[in-house]
Amino acid sequence: MGASLFDSLKRQRTLIENELINKARLISDDVDEELRAQVDFARAFADLPALDTPADIDYLVKFLNRTIQHEPFWLVINVFDPEEKMLFVVANEGKPPESRKVIEGQSLRRVIDTGKLSIGMLVQGPSGNWGIPIRVPVIRDGKVIYVLSIVLKAGAFNALLATWNIPPEWNAVVADQNGLIVARTRSPETTVGKSISADALAALKTGKSNGVYIGKTIDVGDQFVAAYQVSPISRWSIHVGIPIAEYYRPIVRLKLVLGIGGFIAISLGVFFILLLIKELRRRQRELQVLGQKQRLESLGELTGRLAHDVNNLLFVISGNVDIMEATQRSPRLDAIRNAVARGMKLTSDLLILSRGGGSKPQIIELREHVYKLISTAEVTIPKNIHITCDLDRQNSLYIAVDPVQFELAILNLIRNACDAMLDGGLIEVIARKEEEIISFTISDTGHGIPPNILHHIFEPFFTTKGDKGTGFGLSQVYGFIKGAGGTISIDSEKTGTTFTMTFPAAGPFLRAA
Repeated sequence: MGASLFDSLKRQRTLIENELINKARLISDDVDEELRAQVDFARAFADLPALDTPADIDYLVKFLNRTIQHEPFWLVINVFDPEEKMLFVVANEGKPPESRKVIEGQSLRRVIDTGKLSIGMLVQGPSGNWGIPIRVPVIRDGKVIYVLSIVLKAGAFNALLATWNIPPEWNAVVADQNGLIVARTRSPETTVGKSISADALAALKTGKSNGVYIGKTIDVGDQFVAAYQVSPISRWSIHVGIPIAEYYRPIVRLKLVLGIGGFIAISLGVFFILLLIKELRRRQRELQVLGQKQRLESLGELTGRLAHDVNNLLFVISGNVDIMEATQRSPRLDAIRNAVARGMKLTSDLLILSRGGGSKPQIIELREHVYKLISTAEVTIPKNIHITCDLDRQNSLYIAVDPVQFELAILNLIRNACDAMLDGGLIEVIARKEEEIISFTISDTGHGIPPNILHHIFEPFFTTKGDKGTGFGLSQVYGFIKGAGGTISIDSEKTGTTFTMTFPAAGPFLRAA
């Protein structure tokens, strides 16, 4: 019985360690996503026509001054030539620094020499702010003609850590590739820029991507059991620790139980041991539920962040359309502007959903809505793929759905169909009304879905596209259909896939204003 009890305690400690490693991994994914988004911004700016030689400095300064006001976590944006000479600098707060001296020149020289992006080390600027330079090459005709840098505030990652609601007695740290603290949940104002503890550095030197170690905090010397995760992309590390007393609490409980058991009859001792095992199992269930909850919260945070980043990229596109319209008028420019406006509306609604806002069903006419949606989406569909529509013209096709979620669901299915027909093919869109049920079908002539994974396709995070897929698309479609009171089914053969959705028919008299 004693051996079994100690095995249970060992399993519980393993569960705690796994919980810490899992949380460090999820935070690491979040940090990588933030860095990836900032790299995308820098790359978008590097592609601006105004950076073609000779660069239009006046336009760039005006444009980037407008853009930086929408990003509170950007310190400065600057551009260097291959001789490391700064052409200009745009600052978020106050006047740009008078000094044109390069700060953290290693990453700048690396981009110039290799032509590849670089995320620099944490540095402290002239204003006293800590920042991380994100540098991308401006390449024209295969040569690096400039290097564009966005210096990101370290505070951006403190804000990111705050979204994880780390308990105050715990400690979470984001460290750069050299082990310097970028963000910290405890006393960030006095620890950012300092090195992580010697124990943490020793754990990183093992070369493992993750693990558990015991160490002390660098400020007050509290002893912690911590897990770490090293990002394979940025080489940054995330450390999440709990007080060592909390880690060993199960052993303290065991001593108390055994003391009482030795004092009273053996029969009562067995009773208390059974209670302890029950407690351990309850704790295990709680940890499993906690892991699932954190996964869903991470999905919500990611949706909101992606919507925010896409919205900013649309802002860059809109600015370029303004410049083009100043010299020419074209229906294509009008189509781009309409698509940008539609995208901003969609990302706005996604932000509302990610913050807990529910959907607002409206009565829409399915036939009219689908025709408009497909006419807009056709410009993004490869030319070797054709779409045909056969929408019931004998009956009214009114349904009660959230228009934004409806559009996202249809676009998801059309995009998946295109991905399944890289060599070209046909997409058929069919709608029919039978009694009070409206069926809506999207079929393709692609390679089909293997039978052994058909039952997984609506699961969150499941994807067959490798690194190119997120695993969210079809789970969002499924959630939307269920929320609208409908059904969805799938039929897939070697020569194609058919998704069939059904909705309860609705009357036009409830159409929202």
